[in-house]
Amino acid sequence: MSSISGIQLLSSKMVGAASKATCDLVWDGIDFTPCFRDRYLNNVSLFLVGLSAVYLTYHYLISPHIPHKSPYTSVTAESLISPSAKTDLAKLESNVILDSLARNLLPAKTTQDAGLGKERLADGEAEDVISDFKRWPASAKKWRRIKFWVGMIGALIWFEVEIAGAVKSGSWKGVIFPGWLVLISLFPKSRITPLLTIHLLPTLLLSRSNLVQPHPSKLRIASGIVEVVYWAAMISMPYSEGLDRLLSGSVSKGGGSSGSYGHNLPIHPEEQTSPFSRAIYTFLFPLLFKHYFTPITLEDIPAIREDDATAASIGAFRAFQANRDAVYLKKHGEKRKRHLGLDLLRFFAPEVLIQSAWAIVFVIFQYLPPNGLRLLLQYVKARENSEQPAHVAVLYVGMMVTGQVMGVLLMGQSLFLGRRVCIRLRSIIIAEVFAKALRRRDLSGNVKKTKVDKNGKIVEDADAAASEGKIANLVSVDAFTISEICAYIYYLVSCPFAVIINSFLLYQTLGLASFAGTAVLIALMPLQGLIGRLYTIYQKRFMAATDARLESVTEVIAHIKLIKFNAWEEKFFDRMGETRRKELGVLALRFATTTLFQVFVWGTPVLVTGVAFAVHSLVLKQPLTADRAFASLVLFNMLKDPLALFQDTLTRLLQAYTSSTRIQAYLDEPDTLKYRQLSTPGPGEPAIGFKNAVLGYTKPEDVSADDAEPFVLGELDLDFPVGGLSIIAGSVGSGKSTLVLGLLGEALLLQGKVFMPDDHANRDVCPIDPSTGLADTVAYCSQTPWLIGASIKENIVFGSEWDFKRYNAVVDACALRRDFEIFELGDETEVGEKGTTCSGGQKARIALARAIYSPAKTIILDDVLSAVDAQTARHLYDNVLQGSLTQGRTVIMVTHQVNLVAPAAKLVVMLEDGQVIGAGSPGELASSGILDLHENDSDKGKADSASQTASTSTTLTPESGEDLIEATLDAPEDSEALEVQKQVDADKAAETTEEVKLAKQLVAAETSGQGMVGLSTYWLYFKSMGGVLFWFVVISAFLGSQILQVANNAWIKEWANADDAASSSTPSTLSHILERRQAIINEIQVQISQRRSTLFYLSVYWAISACYLLAVAGRVGIVFFGALTASQGLYSKLVRRILGAKMRFFDSTPSGRIMNRLSKDMSSIDQEAGEILMYFANSCLSAAAILVVVTVSTPAFMIALIAIVLAYWLLGSLYVTTNREIKRIDSVTRSPIFISFSEVLVGMSTIRSYGDSARFMRKLFQEVDQNTRCFWYLWQINRFLNNFSNIIGAFVTIFAAVFALRNPKMDAGAVGLSITYALSFTEYVLWVVRLYAASEMSMNSVERVGEYLDLEVEEEAHTKGIEPPAYWPTRDGSVVVENLTCRYAPQLDPVLRGVNFTIGPREKIGVCGRTGSGKSTLALSFFRFLHQEAGKITIDGLDISKISLNALRSRLTILPQEAQLFSGTVRDNLDPFDQHDDASIWEALAQCGLQASVRSLMKKVTNRLEVLQEQDGEDEEERVMIRSLDEKVAVGGKNFSQGQRQLLALARGLLKLRTSSFLIMDESTANLDHATDATIQNVLRTGLADTQMIVIAHRLMTVCGLDKILVLDHGEVVEFGTPYELMQKGGAFRDLCKQSGEEAQLLDLAKSIHEAKTAR
Repeated sequence: MSSISGIQLLSSKMVGAASKATCDLVWDGIDFTPCFRDRYLNNVSLFLVGLSAVYLTYHYLISPHIPHKSPYTSVTAESLISPSAKTDLAKLESNVILDSLARNLLPAKTTQDAGLGKERLADGEAEDVISDFKRWPASAKKWRRIKFWVGMIGALIWFEVEIAGAVKSGSWKGVIFPGWLVLISLFPKSRITPLLTIHLLPTLLLSRSNLVQPHPSKLRIASGIVEVVYWAAMISMPYSEGLDRLLSGSVSKGGGSSGSYGHNLPIHPEEQTSPFSRAIYTFLFPLLFKHYFTPITLEDIPAIREDDATAASIGAFRAFQANRDAVYLKKHGEKRKRHLGLDLLRFFAPEVLIQSAWAIVFVIFQYLPPNGLRLLLQYVKARENSEQPAHVAVLYVGMMVTGQVMGVLLMGQSLFLGRRVCIRLRSIIIAEVFAKALRRRDLSGNVKKTKVDKNGKIVEDADAAASEGKIANLVSVDAFTISEICAYIYYLVSCPFAVIINSFLLYQTLGLASFAGTAVLIALMPLQGLIGRLYTIYQKRFMAATDARLESVTEVIAHIKLIKFNAWEEKFFDRMGETRRKELGVLALRFATTTLFQVFVWGTPVLVTGVAFAVHSLVLKQPLTADRAFASLVLFNMLKDPLALFQDTLTRLLQAYTSSTRIQAYLDEPDTLKYRQLSTPGPGEPAIGFKNAVLGYTKPEDVSADDAEPFVLGELDLDFPVGGLSIIAGSVGSGKSTLVLGLLGEALLLQGKVFMPDDHANRDVCPIDPSTGLADTVAYCSQTPWLIGASIKENIVFGSEWDFKRYNAVVDACALRRDFEIFELGDETEVGEKGTTCSGGQKARIALARAIYSPAKTIILDDVLSAVDAQTARHLYDNVLQGSLTQGRTVIMVTHQVNLVAPAAKLVVMLEDGQVIGAGSPGELASSGILDLHENDSDKGKADSASQTASTSTTLTPESGEDLIEATLDAPEDSEALEVQKQVDADKAAETTEEVKLAKQLVAAETSGQGMVGLSTYWLYFKSMGGVLFWFVVISAFLGSQILQVANNAWIKEWANADDAASSSTPSTLSHILERRQAIINEIQVQISQRRSTLFYLSVYWAISACYLLAVAGRVGIVFFGALTASQGLYSKLVRRILGAKMRFFDSTPSGRIMNRLSKDMSSIDQEAGEILMYFANSCLSAAAILVVVTVSTPAFMIALIAIVLAYWLLGSLYVTTNREIKRIDSVTRSPIFISFSEVLVGMSTIRSYGDSARFMRKLFQEVDQNTRCFWYLWQINRFLNNFSNIIGAFVTIFAAVFALRNPKMDAGAVGLSITYALSFTEYVLWVVRLYAASEMSMNSVERVGEYLDLEVEEEAHTKGIEPPAYWPTRDGSVVVENLTCRYAPQLDPVLRGVNFTIGPREKIGVCGRTGSGKSTLALSFFRFLHQEAGKITIDGLDISKISLNALRSRLTILPQEAQLFSGTVRDNLDPFDQHDDASIWEALAQCGLQASVRSLMKKVTNRLEVLQEQDGEDEEERVMIRSLDEKVAVGGKNFSQGQRQLLALARGLLKLRTSSFLIMDESTANLDHATDATIQNVLRTGLADTQMIVIAHRLMTVCGLDKILVLDHGEVVEFGTPYELMQKGGAFRDLCKQSGEEAQLLDLAKSIHEAKTAR
């Protein structure tokens, strides 16, 4: 019993203590109660003193003694490397990141200073730069001193005033806080300003209490004034915010220089500024005012903060991951499995926590307005019966205004941090994906069997290597998805908190009835989760469908020339349309889910409100008064925002998780084994070569039974002579390129060893021998020359040290001098993306010049001579391979020109079917019969003399005739120069007449419009959405929903007034213009209200609500339907226009720029344009409705309305003008990022071979930082708009309240309706301005797409030519070329001049001449790629200029030199549209020359084709095996050699010949060995006897066996006749034969053909 008594006593004491600690009443109707003031408001200062004491104690006494494990304390390259991934590439990337970070801290280098040389800092210099940067600048120290003295003096003055007040009053509690501020102002990190700001609110409330007293204390008033002035001074002091992570301990010094490209950017405006400026965003005023009158340009956009640069972000993230990896490895003893999403969340956790803290405080202030409104309406109702002091109403209005303004400022701080996280995260993802692209193993040639599900549908293989389209999607879409969620992730914390506060306030307002509404809310949450899951499912499907579409688009853009040659535009349009329809089908499902979600969001408050009102009135029998009705209405409406935001954020978080998983899967793909495979030579091992090596592309364990048998090369035991020339030769598919890639470490080493110089992934660390100027590195020329979209000089120098003398020697050796003389910009001429400006020979020589200019001791050349003619090849042999530039350098060369190069070779390696059949000196192999060498000594001498002439010739001969021919034949550079001249002329056709360098470049900088998006752009989109009926339905739905929403709230007013009227005799009124008429209306309203039941009001409310929700669903659904229609229409028009564009467009436009339209811009149109315009229209209507309601309720508001509208117009103009331009620049600066990815994905092997990954990473960092500048200030200006819009909106609330309170005749219902709408006005006007800008941004994407809709196409639909008969051209028809004169454009010089010749039925002619003589131009003229000025081409009686392009190109067949293959199967490539049966395809494979002679056999057993070649009249060996037509072909055919690709392209062309009898072969066998080429030509002559042919070739053996030879020079016909006749009479063709070194063989071939014809 005693224990029970003790418990009772204890509980009673606790209750007593609690009652003393709390107050029964807080507000007495006029002021706070004395209890609340004494217990709470006066003790806030003590709480703040205690809080700051704890902080200072921890910071100065505890923290220094706690060991910190921050990964950012030591900024070194080693700290950025994970202990489980210490590879050469990881070290390289860390050095580049640190170097770029340091360079970002240095002033911007001008373009002239940057030069063409190395960009890296010296070893150790980066750490020194970072260390020096951490010293505080003088300006920051000055303001810190000023702030110290202001803080000290202000605290002392306040302290003295409080002492005076304490002496008079006898209470010393007020002295404690200012005294504490005096004390802590001596500490540098005392945080006085936040303490003052928090203390200000209770001070203002106590000051008000003091003022409303009968005898206010003057010293108290003085103390309050001093505190406010002190606080204002402190928040006006500029300060520098500390940088974080790798730059922690330092402050900004104006912003980084990365991304400036040599321009001195405006300083970062945020540093140094005051807390007030940071909160209000006034620091952006100078920028906005300046560029309101002058359009902003890229150079005008200020720098970003130093720690926001890409190098700082990726460096900090790498250090964080390395630290986590080290901790995990130490704890578990194994490598940590990374997940990008979780790592990023942990990395940005501090920012997210601070974000969430700001958001929670924001939520508290957010709910001041509805509380103020409820109290104000109670005040209005009470004033009807008794007098109320006006200062009470002022306090209530102040509550609403403070909540509006402070709420938006606090939210602004949260969003500010979110955007900082966003830009850093985006930079991290892009940099990580790019770095991975540079180091990942080249899996493009690996193909796997397509996976299918149970239903037979193709499914995405998660283990498959990411394609180029998918990687582009990772950068453009997934990076955006992840970065966006991080800007708003704090909603996951703030929204539940808001729901809790909202529920509490609802309980205070409606009592128990609020629980009914909350119960409905909880019951609806599972439905919300279901909608979210549906959205996630459809979003995942949509991303996969977008990936598939982009992969299709990427391949089409890459193979556009092949598509045009074959007239496949329409068929590929249909194929691309199919992927598009699938994508839009999934998007439609996602839109349907969004529509359902919109109905849920808008319907939930209506449903919850209706249930709560019903329970309140019908069940609890409580009157629904105006203060309860409108306060609860505001609260229920506010409830929909956290619900919607939480759902949206959760959905986006799931999307981000999916995206991060996709990116992590890409990052987990295997890295290159290049540096692990290279071995250091030991005793008896070669310095460069192989030992027992077997090379391949797939590990045996990765090959399934269903996959094709992988190619394997080896065993290899080769020792390449150091300092000498080695040749690798062999037939098509024998493994030549595989051997080269094995040396480079790009092919898999399945066994044995590879020996090559190891540059440790970075050529900068390899010292250059001063005596030779060479370093122990490697230079590589791939079989398909890889060039970057820059000037010729930049392509040659390629980041090496600039050496003028060496550069000129290389240019002369590679026969590029004349090219430079002809180009107006010389070597500054841009070559275009992938070298599109240049011919094949020019690209090969530029790539060769790059290798020779480099300081590499080892040079690997993969078939660089196949793209040049015999004379140029001889020049390169004499001046490069045997010149001084290669002395002392090891050159390993793959070539078919063995006879030309063998005399200088020390080693020749012969390959066949993946085996070395011979390796030794040329003499040894010749004597053993493996190598057949033949050369005419006299011809060699003539060729040598020709080379001598070539090296000294510097000018073109203007005369025509025989002298011209001889001069041209003797000067390789001159004939090459003619082709260059043609390209220059073609460039001019696409250029303006401005005499500036930029105007003369092939690839001009991407442009963007200025000013407002034109009405034509909006009209384009609106017209695409639908016709008159569509817009009638849309307008009706929008107006109907808005009217119903106003009616809903108006009905609540009537309901509330009816309940008020039952207890009050004061009549309700809305307008007071006609008093007499209104009195009658009032009386009728009173009578009606007395007769209507609560059930009646509730029923009408439900009816209006149901109609409203139907209107919302109709509004959203019809807009989404129109958006889908517009997306489909615009995409179809865009693709059709691009497919129909002239080839010149593709040559001068980087594919990244085209892909930007087809990916990011179309994604914006698909997902944003329609939705944004819908929200914009709704916000405009809502804002207009608010003005109407407020104006009708309080007509005096019209006075203020003019000023408010003017203020909003000025704010909107200031915002939109600059924001719109930055958005356009943002779109433009995004393209270089895509272009860099495109270049690297194609040229990763070349970049790695040069050890030049570092330079490309630096380049990307610059491009990302340039784009980040635009993105950052785009959103900074957005925050500016948000803040000032809410500040102006606060005046709307003030005016609405003041005018309502000054009208004593307004009842509580009318006041509630007016102020409720006024409170929401700010939000709607803010969204009007913001969504207008957003619509301008989304319309910017429509504008960019619209630019391409105006592309000049080859043939408009209304100007199509005639359709020829189905049998045209017949095999008995002739081809007559009469006086043909063609230009690249009407204003340019002719490139073909008066060409005349005739091809008889079934006749085959060869076209030869020097490079630049017009051979390929003639081929293009048959396909109408040129402007035909005069003459005509008649094929089988029809002038081709009169025939439709589609018909012409589909009836003619061309086999270009560049063999392009699509990803898919062999069948997909040979017969992409299923026009032929399998037997025809197999026959084409046999005909094309895979079957090497007439006697060879085609064996097809279980879908396997073995193509056999007869050798020496008896032996047959397997050449190429195609087991099945369903064998996979990788993107670009990378799982086949270049020669094999040409053979497959030949097969494809021969299939087309089934419907065509005219064939043009343009160097289509240049990459084949001589034996295969000869065999193919023999097959074509005999197997295609009925086909007319034009064969263009540098190899004279290829054309000498044809019926006639056409010799061109300078675009004119020099000779035309049979090969034997031309050789007999002498002349240009005979001279060409002499210079080829094969005159005797050519004469024998021509004679045999002539005799065979004569015998017939």
